[in-house]
Amino acid sequence: GVTCITFSRDGSQLLSASFDQTIRIHGLKSGKTLKEFRGHSSFVNEAQFTADGHTIISASSDGTVKVWSLKSTENMNTFKPALGSSASEITVNSIHLLPRNTEQFVVCNRTNTVSIMNMQGRSSSLSAPVRGRAETLCAAPCPLEESGSTV
Repeated sequence: GVTCITFSRDGSQLLSASFDQTIRIHGLKSGKTLKEFRGHSSFVNEAQFTADGHTIISASSDGTVKVWSLKSTENMNTFKPALGSSASEITVNSIHLLPRNTEQFVVCNRTNTVSIMNMQGRSSSLSAPVRGRAETLCAAPCPLEESGSTV
């Protein structure tokens, strides 16, 4: 099954992620698969076009975030977010590009930690004190107009 979809900036293509460990780009007019990205070893939970339209980032249940070349479909980088846990593979549920700094993105996973990463794999983490089991499914960057920063 398909886990997420998103439209290209010009609205001509659809990006999908799925349980079969792939990411695909579909042409909306043709209805055909135009490109396929392979490399995750588990479900792909989310995929996003970057703002420049040249790359895709993806989040997977294999515990990784991958950066892909849109042109060649090659995996350019693979990152394991700092998760605040000793488990080797923790599902990465979602990724969200920061609106004011497109080189950075938020990574949500199955812990109480949210990571902010850049396209080179550097990260910082935010942890919420939670009793019992915690799972961060989603986050939404919120630009602050007065200061120009993002929360």
